[in-house]
Amino acid sequence: MAFAMHCPHCKCGNVDPFEVMARGHVDWMHCSGCARHFYFLIAECKACEEESTFAWQGAPLPSEMKALRCRACGLPVELLDEPTFSDRLGRG
Repeated sequence: MAFAMHCPHCKCGNVDPFEVMARGHVDWMHCSGCARHFYFLIAECKACEEESTFAWQGAPLPSEMKALRCRACGLPVELLDEPTFSDRLGRG
């Protein structure tokens, strides 16, 4: 199943057709529509085991990470592991 990360700048869908984006890892990509970069996370919900995608214009704050809700069941997302940040973000 390919995931679509919707750009928070222009709402364009950016697809990961080969499912190479890491789960539980905050990273960034350039939007195919507006060419601006945005940050994203693919997280698996502990409650229903569905994966949800989240996107931000800037690197997410800890408070934003704690406020995530599963797109499938609506419960707060309890991340399976503490999310890590890409080395490309300078947060290691």
